[in-house]
Amino acid sequence: RIRSIMNSIASFPDETILSFKMAERKQFICCMNLYSELLYLYHLTAETKKLFEVTLTMVQLTMKNGLTVYSPASFANFGLAAVAVGNYELGYRLGSLALKLSQRINAAESASNIMAVVKWFIAWAFEPLQSISESLEIGYNLGNQTGDVYSAIMNKNFSFSAMFLSGKNLVFVRNQTAAFIKELRRRKQEWCVNALAITHSISSALIEGLGVPWSIENEDTISAQGKKRNNKALLLNYRCHQLMKAFFFRLDDKIRSTACILDELTLTEAPLRPTFIVAVFFEGLACYRMERKSRDKKWMTRGGTALSFIKTIGQSSPWNFENKMFLLEAEKMYTIGAFQQSKELYEKAILSAKTHKFIHEEALSHELAGFMHLENQMPREAVEYFAEAVSCYTNWGALALANQLDSVANKARGALVTNSLQPNDHNSNFQFS
Repeated sequence: RIRSIMNSIASFPDETILSFKMAERKQFICCMNLYSELLYLYHLTAETKKLFEVTLTMVQLTMKNGLTVYSPASFANFGLAAVAVGNYELGYRLGSLALKLSQRINAAESASNIMAVVKWFIAWAFEPLQSISESLEIGYNLGNQTGDVYSAIMNKNFSFSAMFLSGKNLVFVRNQTAAFIKELRRRKQEWCVNALAITHSISSALIEGLGVPWSIENEDTISAQGKKRNNKALLLNYRCHQLMKAFFFRLDDKIRSTACILDELTLTEAPLRPTFIVAVFFEGLACYRMERKSRDKKWMTRGGTALSFIKTIGQSSPWNFENKMFLLEAEKMYTIGAFQQSKELYEKAILSAKTHKFIHEEALSHELAGFMHLENQMPREAVEYFAEAVSCYTNWGALALANQLDSVANKARGALVTNSLQPNDHNSNFQFS
């Protein structure tokens, strides 16, 4: 049914919909208002099927009866539904249409909500993550200006997530999330604190290390509250960050229990968003690493599934996902023993990350290339890659990662010195993980 309506909507030029007259029947306007309230509710409870059913009804009513101030939100959420079924172009077109409609009919009260839906759930397929964060800040200001507190807070939360995922300096992200959480608690608006605390936590860990106690919220508390409220989106967001953290700090046991993001996406049917997609990228990296360690073919299969997912996503947005695709390909080639191909792909991943301004993923690409060389008895090249990775991690603010990797690099340098004193020994093993 949704696909059928999408095909029908796709045949209408934007200019036609923008020229629709405003509806005047009070009964219809009241009905659209009620549906709009349901949209808010289903976003909050992550009930995706019900969300799509409501937005489908709202779009159909708008096409039949004309525009109301609630119509832009219906097109924004219908764009989200289009993205959910893989029609990214139509989704982005509907999202852009929603923003235009909002301005045309002066739907100021819903402008912040529309910005959050379009920029976080749709625009990632076409716009750089860096600019999405800036747009979400505009959405936050719009919500404050119009009194839409819920949407303002959601925009701010998504903006912090976009900052983290795009490689914004971690000290800035950590400090800003802490300040905003403090402000929300002062205002007794704590319903979004757990989501913000997740971003604060991973930023703190990457800066200072895993031993730093939580200053915002306890991890167990977040998980428990998510389960109590049956907030599937929050729980999945939590596990996504747990997986990223486990991969960065090479926690194999944690990887085994968290590298199932794609499966959970299918089960929860939660709308795609940058956090979930990036977590699938990390899941693929983790699976290839686990395959090399365990030689259990299930990891290779799961890594391939993650790679296919990122390739599909990357077709619409090379800016955001090209470097991730190259790095996954490099890890796959390394895992199957195609070392020359892996070297070339690591270089492509590094260049793409640098070009698209993902300094943290540039660091990660250097690091993984370094380990590939180190584990294949090429310590000199490994040390060079590690040095670049440490520099990028430091600039990102991830001092814990920089120190962790610098320790590995120092061991490799020491082994190089030892080997230089033993020119006939060509069988030294470099085992650093």
